[in-house]
Amino acid sequence: LVDMARGVWDSMSGFGPNSLSMVHDGYLKLYQLSGPVLDFDYIMLDEAQDTTPCVWDIMKNQRGRKVVVGDPHQAIYGWRGAIDAMNLVKDAETFYLTQSFRFGPKVAELASTLLRRFKKEEKPLRGLDSLDTEVDISPADGKRTVLARGNSLIFRSCAFEVESTKKTLGFVGGDHTNYRFQTYVDAFNLYKGEKDWIRDPVIKSFETFEEFKEYSENVQSMEYQGACTVVEDYKGRIPHIMRQVKDRDIGAKYADLSYATGHKSKGLEFPVVQLANDFEAAIDFHLEVTGYVPDDELNLLYVAITRGTKTLFIPSTVKTWIEKGSTAKRVIDKEEAKK
Repeated sequence: LVDMARGVWDSMSGFGPNSLSMVHDGYLKLYQLSGPVLDFDYIMLDEAQDTTPCVWDIMKNQRGRKVVVGDPHQAIYGWRGAIDAMNLVKDAETFYLTQSFRFGPKVAELASTLLRRFKKEEKPLRGLDSLDTEVDISPADGKRTVLARGNSLIFRSCAFEVESTKKTLGFVGGDHTNYRFQTYVDAFNLYKGEKDWIRDPVIKSFETFEEFKEYSENVQSMEYQGACTVVEDYKGRIPHIMRQVKDRDIGAKYADLSYATGHKSKGLEFPVVQLANDFEAAIDFHLEVTGYVPDDELNLLYVAITRGTKTLFIPSTVKTWIEKGSTAKRVIDKEEAKK
């Protein structure tokens, strides 16, 4: 495997035969290895809580004064190798930016409760007093943006809308193809035994849908497990749903109902936000598997509840969980869980 990896790298770098395309992470790595010198008095690193080790290595080796900006509570990309550079800075003066200009005191109070109760953050988040952002548990109505933990719930919501309403749809950051709906189509084609139509090489490697489902459960892949349940619940309706979604997709800016995952919503804001109920399901999933909720998961919930500027609709169970904390079923303390 090491020899193969070296061969791929040489080919990407243009040193080997049958040259492969260079990806963004590749030429960034080449830049790092070149030992760049950035001749500036000040160098600022933003989004430091989700920095790649490669970028941090470039940053730390510079001679100019360094300003590192980020929010450790918004670190949500650890699953793809990001690190929190805020924890790596030594002998630095720290300044806290706790004032938000996106939402009002009610959202700030809810977010602060989440961070204090589950992450032991003592500095409260402050909302803008002039913004009366409402927090409601009633089902949302009218034009809004639905934020979900995973793509499968977005598919289910779209399925309900195209089969029951005439609402137009939109997807933040592009269209439905950016939300891995093709995975459900591929899983359905495997279910039908039509492997020639499958694009995903992992799904295509299985002979039967049952084998794929067993694999999904064994590796505890939330994405593939979600695809299996979608196929079992919708079966032959999936092609029709996909056609309807494509027809009704008019862009997130103009749609009655727009969708985004928590990850895609980071750094953005929307007038009316409705939180989907799969955030709670993800929390329960981690508790069942490991006995505690990882910081990344808590951070993702924190990011999601701080996106709305006028109204935040949040499931009552999630709101109650944030405000009242863990129960006997929901162990949060990692050390206690490990014992």
